[in-house]
Order: sequence, then C-alpha cells, then structure tokens
Amino acid sequence: MNKEIEIKFRPTQEQTDTLTHWLSQKNIKSKEIKITDYYFDHKTNSLFFLSPEGFLDTDTSFRLRIIDNTQTLYIKKRVLDTQDNMLHAQEYSLNINHTKTQFLDILDFLSVLGYMPKVIINKTRKIYIYKSLEISIDALETLGEFIEIEIISNTKTGHTEQENQDINSKNLIYNFLKELGFKSILCFTRGYLVMTVNPNYNFITLANL
Repeated sequence: MNKEIEIKFRPTQEQTDTLTHWLSQKNIKSKEIKITDYYFDHKTNSLFFLSPEGFLDTDTSFRLRIIDNTQTLYIKKRVLDTQDNMLHAQEYSLNINHTKTQFLDILDFLSVLGYMPKVIINKTRKIYIYKSLEISIDALETLGEFIEIEIISNTKTGHTEQENQDINSKNLIYNFLKELGFKSILCFTRGYLVMTVNPNYNFITLANL
C-alpha cells in the first residue's frame, strides 16, 4: 500500500507556461498518456453519501484504469488535511493485462458482486519526473486543465516517522511551487470523481504559498 501526498490545482495560463518553460530549461521531457477511468459504485451499499454541505461525496473510490494495453484496479481512500487542504490517499492496486474480452469479463465479474460503472472520466496526462516529484498536467474532457504534484511514500513506517515524512513532503511541494515564483494557487478539496458528480458545486479554495 502506498500513501500519496499530493496537491491538485487549477492553474492560470501564466502558471502553466511558467511550469512548462522551467521544465524545458531543465531538459525534463514529458510522457503523454491517455487515461480512461471507470469508477464503480455498489447497487445496494453505495460508496457515496450526502455531505453536510449538501453535495454527493465519497472518501473511498473503486476504479478500473485503462492506459494503452494495461488495466489496473484501484481502491483509494481519501483523507483531507484540513490545515492546508492537501489531499492524502491510501491506495491499493492490482495490475491486469488488458484485452477486450478480459475487460468485459471484469465488468461482468464486478457486476455479479454488485458493482456497476457510475462515472467514466477520460483525460490526457503529461507526466514529468523531477527528483522525487511526479508532476502531471491533466486535460479532462469535462473539467478542463489541472496540475497535480505528487509524492508517494510507503506506509510501512511508525506513526511519528510517517507524520514527519508527510510534513517534509508537503514542504517539498510548497517549496517547489515557490521556486517557480507562484504566490498562490487555486486548490481543490476533492478529486476528479467528486467534482464530476457535482458539476455545480465549487470545491475551489485559494492557498497562499
């Protein structure tokens, strides 16, 4: 199991240009991939619930991700740090070879267990690796463009050590953004799934760096 420390924000065009120019100067090349995510929900025991604020929410997502000839099942548990709106996630994954027949078999198998596709999200992702940071520029068909900066840490550590790792990871991301000259960013308190099922709800929060 991995724990993701990540920040997702909607960039201004100037911020996107600044980031891509900086990466180009560092001669850091991007890898572009097409991603299709099938998010599932259970017919009788839904993963979704109505939040106190009145939007449809979930803290656990179950998805099948397809990239080229590979597909991966994910169970992802979201935790929001209320102090700085950083999204943390504990993630389990299982890789499966991708064929059309097997994909349909998986859908049938999950259907027997009561899970049906609820949301399909298509996106194009440009990935850059800089030191311990994975920097992604996502273009979603329905939501637009986002930048996601992520650090993945292993959870096989003691509680105190893990807390220290989380703090260091947060500082590393913030310091990177400051190095780019960013003064503030438009963060999101939820991920793509919840934003998609609540198209009229505003999840944006301004974070000063």
